[in-house]
Amino acid sequence: MAPIRVGLIGAGYIGQRHLAHLSAHPDAEVVGIYDTHPENLINLQEKGYKFFSTYTEMLGQCDAVFITSPTPTHYDYAAEALRQGKHIFVEKPVVTSPEELEKLLHLADEAGTVTMVGHIERFNPAFQAVLPWAAEVALVQFERLAPFTVRGTEVSVILDLLIHDLDLVWGLWRHMPTQFQATGQVSMTDKLDAVQVWLAFPGGRSASFLVSRHSAIRVRRATMLGAKHFFELSFLERRAQGWTLSPEPVPLELPTPAYVDAMQAEIAQFLQAIQQGSPSPIPIEDVQPVMEWAWHLERLAWRALGVSTSSDRL
Repeated sequence: MAPIRVGLIGAGYIGQRHLAHLSAHPDAEVVGIYDTHPENLINLQEKGYKFFSTYTEMLGQCDAVFITSPTPTHYDYAAEALRQGKHIFVEKPVVTSPEELEKLLHLADEAGTVTMVGHIERFNPAFQAVLPWAAEVALVQFERLAPFTVRGTEVSVILDLLIHDLDLVWGLWRHMPTQFQATGQVSMTDKLDAVQVWLAFPGGRSASFLVSRHSAIRVRRATMLGAKHFFELSFLERRAQGWTLSPEPVPLELPTPAYVDAMQAEIAQFLQAIQQGSPSPIPIEDVQPVMEWAWHLERLAWRALGVSTSSDRL
């Protein structure tokens, strides 16, 4: 089977990580890169990668595109690719507004091609290890803290970081929340840089989240509690531990997925879906609920700060 011709849009930090995996994958042929600032990427040209002068030119030579450019540009690139019948992989968050998401869903339905959103934590071995116990888990607590970097600040911390853990809760339970609470703070940008969030779900389940992109330390962890089991997850170390609670905690043997780089895994599954005509593991329609949660939580967090609309933020 011929390799899938792939084009990359946006060769920043995340884009270059995707590029390395795509270049090493036997089922992908990187036809080239489109970036609005190619002068900053001489190192890639020196490695032999082709840079296209226009996005249209690149689309004409590929079967699929990886959109890893800044979030505000995602919609235009994805929409044009779908209009031309291309398969698309879009980094999270997929778009910046509900209106863009609705239009993209319509275009994806018309195109009938494979779409995938880069919610990489779903492929983390720590999450995969506890997924078989999802039905029993009732209480979940997430912490995701990171020192400040400029990367990702074109959107709030909700769309930048919290979206990962919202997506994991959706992947865990597949239920809509019945209650939302959110507070936040602004420290380094004109957007929310830290939030604390609580969601209630049917059947007494709940999930809480503490997220900051202006922290002294880097933390990515979760604890999950059920009536009979307790789990601790480290997303940084890609490991999970479990205990049976009867009556004293007894270590629980969890399945240990063979280590595969999470980005490598998501790329492989996207390419496989294209080649085999199988469903995408995370199509655009699958992230619609999570995006709606995120936008609602953003409104609530601003409201807690006394801001009723985005124009009133500063």
